[in-house]
Amino acid sequence: MRQNLQKLLPLQGNQLIEFFGSRIEKISGHPAIVTEYRRTGPKGPVFVQINQIFTSSQEIRINLSYRESEVALWKPVVGKIQQSIVIRR
Repeated sequence: MRQNLQKLLPLQGNQLIEFFGSRIEKISGHPAIVTEYRRTGPKGPVFVQINQIFTSSQEIRINLSYRESEVALWKPVVGKIQQSIVIRR
């Protein structure tokens, strides 16, 4: 994943600053891979969390991010968003 980000982010005008890694979690009872990293942005560094959720019939990808300069405002919101994801069967 790190190598993919290092290749893809420059195509969007950004650079990878730090890669925190990937971990396996359960989201709405489904296996998920959660990847987190920091990248550059036009108004400063951005924290990004990619949630890849695997169901029996599909893969769902939800990207959550916020500017680090606004961490106090958005980090709790992003955490609540991830916790509120519900996938109906």
